[in-house]
Amino acid sequence: MVAHHFGSKAGLWRAVVECVGQRHDLWLRDVIGLVNSKSPVADRLGALADSMIDGLVDVPGYVSFVNRALAEPGERRDALVERVIRPGVETCTPLWREAMAAGVLRALDPTVLHIGLFGACTMLLMMTDVCAELGGRALDVGDLKAELRTLMLSGHVGRTPG
Repeated sequence: MVAHHFGSKAGLWRAVVECVGQRHDLWLRDVIGLVNSKSPVADRLGALADSMIDGLVDVPGYVSFVNRALAEPGERRDALVERVIRPGVETCTPLWREAMAAGVLRALDPTVLHIGLFGACTMLLMMTDVCAELGGRALDVGDLKAELRTLMLSGHVGRTPG
């Protein structure tokens, strides 16, 4: 059936990447709205972090698929970077830079920030049971969002930088 519908396993893989890419494109449209919004930058960053987690929770297989593909250099990683990762970095970078200029985020490479935040989100979602075991309390998606906002914004949510 794979050969019939996709030509090969590689064709199936490319179809999955395209499906992931199309879903990611929808998320990026929402991100563009956040980037262009006139809301306080800290509020927009919090909304972006929330939407990142929501998107990953909505498609649990996405996390493991992307992490596996990114783990090894080669054609598959390159394809995923070009179809999904690069557009995400490029779309979010203006907001990262704005937040750094406003003093809401520390100045660092926006690519490192973006990939690090994505990595943090995926790791948290993959290891909620470990967090519960080591931390002594179960964390739901709302708890993860709150913790990520605190980590990322250091108390800036809801405040306009002075």
